[in-house]
Amino acid sequence: MSDKHVHIKDKYISKAIELADKLLDVSVRGTKEAGDDSSMIFFGTIRDYAFKIKKLADELLKKRQEGN
Repeated sequence: MSDKHVHIKDKYISKAIELADKLLDVSVRGTKEAGDDSSMIFFGTIRDYAFKIKKLADELLKKRQEGN
């Protein structure tokens, strides 16, 4: 695979990390303003998936860097 393709894939992985950070921000703000249990569950779910996305993307970038 060419360096160009690796760079493009890394770009999208980095973009996923940025989106996960935005989701974390939404979950924190939403949790602060949640008025009921179902809202808390909803924002907690967003937080959990944001952490999962971020962890997987970080691991993938780390593997790519180790492979170069």
